[in-house]
Amino acid sequence: SVTASAAVTVVTVRPEPDLILEAVPGASIPDNGCSSSSLTSTINVSDSMLLARVSGGVGITHTYRGDLRVALTSPSGTTVSLIDRVGSGNFGSNADNLDVLIDDAGQQGAFASNNHAFAPPYYDIEGAPESGSNGSGVGALESFIGESAQGTWAIAVCDGAADDPGTLERWALYLVAP
Repeated sequence: SVTASAAVTVVTVRPEPDLILEAVPGASIPDNGCSSSSLTSTINVSDSMLLARVSGGVGITHTYRGDLRVALTSPSGTTVSLIDRVGSGNFGSNADNLDVLIDDAGQQGAFASNNHAFAPPYYDIEGAPESGSNGSGVGALESFIGESAQGTWAIAVCDGAADDPGTLERWALYLVAP
């Protein structure tokens, strides 16, 4: 008799997006501006499909990731906080850049440490919405389920501390119909 054992890897299979839309604004994020201003970029969706799943790609060059707050608003007006001052301590994560795919089923705590190399393929680090010890909390992308995709989606990015400016290089919507 022979007994063999092997390592088992659990793989979460997600449905392929029905629609992927991307904006490449390359726009400066106002430094130390969360109390007074944020950068907003929009994507217009012409498809009226109902949503079963939403994920968001975010590509930001920034020298102190713990400064950043990112929120996504649907055409229906639902707003979900995706990133809120990630990391621990008074100032959050001092890691560089944010190049991520945000999905409710993503890994918890994926964005707090390690520098992200901002280079293709973009959005290759997947994680769940995340708030740091200095953040005020995040929401769930499942809040968009059942809404129509059609209309203007907006991402708002702000920088909550001085001396580390950044740029919203690109962002994307990954939309799945039922």
